[in-house]
Amino acid sequence: MKNVIQLLNTKFDNLDIVSQYVDFINANKLPQETERSEVYYEVHHILPKSLFPEYEYEPSNLVKLRLYDHFVAHYIIAK
Repeated sequence: MKNVIQLLNTKFDNLDIVSQYVDFINANKLPQETERSEVYYEVHHILPKSLFPEYEYEPSNLVKLRLYDHFVAHYIIAK
């Protein structure tokens, strides 16, 4: 997958928000081997499915975030 920030910048005008979003995800993503029995998490598409359907099933586009962090990630990108 190309650089996530470059791809997001093709759809979003605010570079500060994009950077904040990517930094937040990188700081809060759980290790891929995290099991649901350890912590409740949601699988988050870094590149939104609605804007980048070609990356929907790309493993590098999927991260595990705790429920609250998943909500915050969507809040940041919706700004």
